[in-house]
Amino acid sequence: MNEALTQRRATLPGPGDEIDRYEVVGEIAQGGMAAVYLVRRHDTGGFDRLLAMKVMLPHLAGEPRFVDMFVDEARIASFVHHPNVVQVFDVGTTRDGLPFMVMEYLRGRSLVGLLQRTWLSEPRTLPPAMLYGIFSSVASGLHAAPVATD
Repeated sequence: MNEALTQRRATLPGPGDEIDRYEVVGEIAQGGMAAVYLVRRHDTGGFDRLLAMKVMLPHLAGEPRFVDMFVDEARIASFVHHPNVVQVFDVGTTRDGLPFMVMEYLRGRSLVGLLQRTWLSEPRTLPPAMLYGIFSSVASGLHAAPVATD
């Protein structure tokens, strides 16, 4: 078990928290394995950059197999250079011992948000051309991972 987690209960970051050289701006989403945050990296000369930070959920961070999967995801993604796959720039651990990865931040609507918005309109489906475009882009990005790691 992660030593930092055994010493105290780890917590997810909140707005204004500093993780390494990143300032947490706010939470974007949370899933079954991690939470994703909008973060700001402050660099020399006032150069700020908005990025996305994925932080493993505390209840999973003490499980080596989940930590290994998280680190593998970051490692594999760092090899993939494709327009439909976000780039991973950094990997680390919070003061509480939670693994994190820093990725490019893409502005725009999520697919879930688009589907929810569409469900409120009639007809309750996306146009076929849009669906084909989404599926094609996803398939192209998924294909890039095994090609990059072979």
